Amino acid sequence: MTNPTATSKAVEELQGLRATAKHITSWTQRDEQLVTIVRRAIDKREYRAAIDVASDITSSITRDKMLAHIACYALHLSGDRIAAEAAASAVTSRISRDEIYRDIVTWAASESESNDIPCAKL
Repeated sequence: MTNPTATSKAVEELQGLRATAKHITSWTQRDEQLVTIVRRAIDKREYRAAIDVASDITSSITRDKMLAHIACYALHLSGDRIAAEAAASAVTSRISRDEIYRDIVTWAASESESNDIPCAKL
């Protein structure tokens, strides 16, 4: 079980970084920093915070890519299907969204657990 205090501190830190990144004027540079924050949230397994940060990414291609990463890691690393579905639902591209949903169904229907994390290869 995760320590709730550590979790809330991690989320606070990520929210602070997100707020700071929003002050960057150049949207490309802001997106780069937000991607870094999303990766940090994934590393901390704070998938909902990662989804919130990803929603601020201006480029729909970059945003969808990061949401796909979040869904993949949430599912394959943590087994958090609800977070994976939340990330998938935020994806703009119908094709990408369908691919993520197919991955979720395949994972859920799979009887044997695999140590293979497909998103680690991206």
